[in-house]
Amino acid sequence: MALKDIKELTKAMLSVYNAGVVGLMYIHGCPAPTFLHAAEVVSGAFLMACSTQAINQVIEAPYDKLMRRTQNRPIPTGRLSRFQGACISAVLGTASLGIFSQFGVSTCLTAAGIWGGYVGVYVPMKRLTRFNTHIGAVVGAAPVYLGWVAGTGGFAGIDPFLMAMYMTSWQFPHFYGILWTYKKDFERAGFKMITNTDIDGKISYRSALLGSIGQLAAVLGLTYTGCINMYILPIALVYCIPQMADALKQFRNFPGDLPARRLMILSYKNIGSLFGLLVISWIYQDLEDRFVKQVEKSAKEVRKYEHLT
Repeated sequence: MALKDIKELTKAMLSVYNAGVVGLMYIHGCPAPTFLHAAEVVSGAFLMACSTQAINQVIEAPYDKLMRRTQNRPIPTGRLSRFQGACISAVLGTASLGIFSQFGVSTCLTAAGIWGGYVGVYVPMKRLTRFNTHIGAVVGAAPVYLGWVAGTGGFAGIDPFLMAMYMTSWQFPHFYGILWTYKKDFERAGFKMITNTDIDGKISYRSALLGSIGQLAAVLGLTYTGCINMYILPIALVYCIPQMADALKQFRNFPGDLPARRLMILSYKNIGSLFGLLVISWIYQDLEDRFVKQVEKSAKEVRKYEHLT
């Protein structure tokens, strides 16, 4: 059992993205976040995401053998058994719940619910309905609330709703990019996907377009609430929108492997840009708050001095 195989089984890099979303929402929601607690939340989220990905590969191992993009994964090749994969998933999931237990029962239940929703709902739906992406988009956005609940103890708030809206919308250009890139693979394995009937790509294009519009709407909403700094936002929009618009236009005109792959790559770039935008905005806000407090403190000292003289 090599570390490389475990990394591939758990989709470690994708799990890092997932954990990043959870960590950002914890920091944003918690009234007084500490580095230690933030690190624990991120670690718990990473382990939970790894557990989910591992059990997914255990369940879908027979189908992974049929697809070129997945046939070299650890379980189809025999480098790991399905039993070993299930044990790794169980250990990681249990460790994750152990970490989240420090943040209350609601956090543990949220984490377990996300795991169950992915494994018990989304994974089976891939063989039952071509609209499984819509289900997966909702499940994929749920980790936003894991970080928020860990930080605030509840689900209420407009910012987590807007972030969940962004993550749900993000799934469509992202996954349809993957789907069209590996269209024949999914058909070979018998998965029910939108491409089974969307021969000319029009449905996929409209879904990806609406997903992109949804992302933009969510970002503008987060700017309105003050979560994203309005002075930094234009830079991000100029960076992301023209590339995404061009990729969507290319996919609309020539639906196929290369335009789809570009959509997939840009989806990662866009979510990375959002992470950066949020972090920069929060650092700017923190520095601005400190500056205002220092000015107020200095003004108070001046008034005190003038009163004494």
